[in-house]
Amino acid sequence: MKKPWLGIGGAVFGLWLLSCTAAWADAFETPLPTGTIEWGLMAGYGLSNSLGASKSGIDFVTLLPRFGYVFAELGENPPWKGSLQAVVEAVPALVAFEESQTIYGGGFNLLLRYEIATGTRLVPFLEGGAGVLLSTPQSTEPTSQFRASQFNFTLQIAPGLRYFLSERTAVSLEYRFHHISDAGLTEKNPGINSDFVLIGFSILR
Repeated sequence: MKKPWLGIGGAVFGLWLLSCTAAWADAFETPLPTGTIEWGLMAGYGLSNSLGASKSGIDFVTLLPRFGYVFAELGENPPWKGSLQAVVEAVPALVAFEESQTIYGGGFNLLLRYEIATGTRLVPFLEGGAGVLLSTPQSTEPTSQFRASQFNFTLQIAPGLRYFLSERTAVSLEYRFHHISDAGLTEKNPGINSDFVLIGFSILR
């Protein structure tokens, strides 16, 4: 025996799903509005490369709490329609595993992020900036930047993708090119160039 309420229930659920989908699409038709605040946490792994005088083979792990503020909306049409965000990123832990010892670093980064409004939950972005890094102990590796100086600057640039779980929460995945050096403050300044993969979670309000 057929149960008509099952058909009615299915129809109601279908209409609800359709309305949610439409509302969801509308929510991401425009960039993040000016004044949006973001709290986030990123973590990941990096490996130094031999670009320039950089010593390769150094493993890194890092933890990056961050705060962002959207200060501008750009463009009216894709692909330039998006938002600009200023980001302050704390670096409570940047751990470098050299051959003979482990180096512990901490500091902060100041970044600028540009996000492209795609009208979907998947949003590409590009961010970059500079920071300061303090490390201890002094490395015993003669070719290591951490031996040249325990006070260094950082430069980084990172393309990535953000996926919105809801209008106010998102996860992200990014590749980050990361450079460490003391800007020539010491005689030997080989620098460290690294490739990082980072994952993150954000809450927006």
